[in-house]
Amino acid sequence: MSAVGITKTKLSDQTIVIYGAGSAGLGVARQIRDAMVILDGMDKEEATRRFHLVDKDGLVTKSLVDKAQHAGWAEFQRNDDEAQEGTSLCDVVKRSKCTILIGTSTHAGGFTEEVVKEMTRNNAHPIILPLSNPTKLVEAHPQDIIKWSDGKALIATGSPFDACDLPNGQKAIIAECNNALIYGGIGHGAILARAKKVSDGMLIAAVQRLAQLSPALKSHQGETGKEGNVQDAEGNLPPLLPDFETAPDTNFEVSIAVAQCAIDEGLARIDFDPSQLREKADIARWQPVYPRYTYDANGYGES
Repeated sequence: MSAVGITKTKLSDQTIVIYGAGSAGLGVARQIRDAMVILDGMDKEEATRRFHLVDKDGLVTKSLVDKAQHAGWAEFQRNDDEAQEGTSLCDVVKRSKCTILIGTSTHAGGFTEEVVKEMTRNNAHPIILPLSNPTKLVEAHPQDIIKWSDGKALIATGSPFDACDLPNGQKAIIAECNNALIYGGIGHGAILARAKKVSDGMLIAAVQRLAQLSPALKSHQGETGKEGNVQDAEGNLPPLLPDFETAPDTNFEVSIAVAQCAIDEGLARIDFDPSQLREKADIARWQPVYPRYTYDANGYGES
């Protein structure tokens, strides 16, 4: 979401290729597709057509679905005539002119130089997310993606990586997509609102709030850098997600967004005025601070 904000487009404007059509890839596709429908009012069938799934046997088409007997693929299957133009990842990227490439394949090196350069030809800032972990299974090292895209790609990974070198000699801080930045906030927000359930809207509200806290997006909006420029005032490329050191504060903000969404959707069962939400959230916030104890040789309760 933060990367989409930087490109000044909507989620419904995206064409997405997901490399790795297992449970993770399908889950990602469905979540993004449903967000297109909820946020932008897009028709569900039209939103589904914005996705191209590529598995180990190539593009997921009707014939491949029938052959593999994989019912989960059916809603995202492409027409067989698309396979005539090639079914490899690079073929699909070239033909679809995708704006977002997501890796959930555990195929180390699956995002080749050719694939990245093809995306860069079609996008000023291609969004490339090699999410497989551990590190040895990542689809491409972020330093290679930066090199092959001439520093234009917006990157987040599923494993931790050190800062990478940009063509201008500065650094790109690579964001790690980790649930530690959002899961706590979703849970706290749901509990705070005493929500009847966790709705799709609440999950999307959590993601939207997390995206708003993106250092890269703040730089692009002129808060920490020159408006319209992704790089900050020093020429470095900030991460798409907040640093883990800010996880407590980040999750706090996410929790308020989740609770507010539950209130707005009529799912909350609160016994306080909604205007007190932030105050109540702060009171209920757990602080991992422990008192320092001093050893007493005489023992507790002894004179």
